[in-house]
Amino acid sequence: MSGLIDLLTNWQGVLQMAGPIIAILLILIGGIMFGLAQVQPAESRGKWNAWALSFLVGGFIVGAIVASAASLEKIAEGLLS
Repeated sequence: MSGLIDLLTNWQGVLQMAGPIIAILLILIGGIMFGLAQVQPAESRGKWNAWALSFLVGGFIVGAIVASAASLEKIAEGLLS
């Protein structure tokens, strides 16, 4: 059982370091795609805008989860005990 706890603790550390980077990359890619959408023909501009919005929203969601990770951990710990 302690091996599983060590594994989860290691994954938590990796995700806490990589989470902000992933959020920033998603937001940047969304902004770039939104800019590229403006030079596309009208028939495909909507598809590009939808992808851009998806990346932007995904970046904000990942950022919110990373920012509230400590609170989520305390809540989960309280539920498990």
